[in-house]
Amino acid sequence: MDTTKEFIIHFQGLKLGVHHFDYTLDGRFFELFSYDGLTKATFKVKLKLEKKSNMMLLDFDFNGEIELLCDRCGGELLTPIIGEEQLIVKYGEKNYDNTDDVIVISPTEYELDVSQYMYEFVVLNVPYSRVHSGEEGSQCDSGAIDKLTELSSKNEEPEIDQRWSALKQLLTDKE
Repeated sequence: MDTTKEFIIHFQGLKLGVHHFDYTLDGRFFELFSYDGLTKATFKVKLKLEKKSNMMLLDFDFNGEIELLCDRCGGELLTPIIGEEQLIVKYGEKNYDNTDDVIVISPTEYELDVSQYMYEFVVLNVPYSRVHSGEEGSQCDSGAIDKLTELSSKNEEPEIDQRWSALKQLLTDKE
């Protein structure tokens, strides 16, 4: 059984006007796309499809949480993600290059799989910086932070290559 079947919209049978669809995305959904960072995620997606005679407007409104790893301490971090994206679907010839927010489908098409678009919209809204909130990462794992501080203090005095120090001596002798 194809798991993305529930994300296929048969738009040919829909009347002109606005139609609403609700989806729930969880770890199984994200496993379909082989992205390791989103296996512990839950999202609610509300899709508003406005069908017109020559195009369709798809408005995605998603809200959920994803479990990420903190960049500072490596601990688990539950991150809320809220976003809105729009996709324009036009009917036309296939030789037209699609853009990020406009796709062109053949006039003979009768269905649209929105799973790939929902996946991309969620992934694009994952924050670049993934750290615990609070003052100086006060919610970070203190044991990991202490170990990092200990290891970084051991390497404060970098070993200087003697060849460079000889070259620096030439500069000071010149003055």
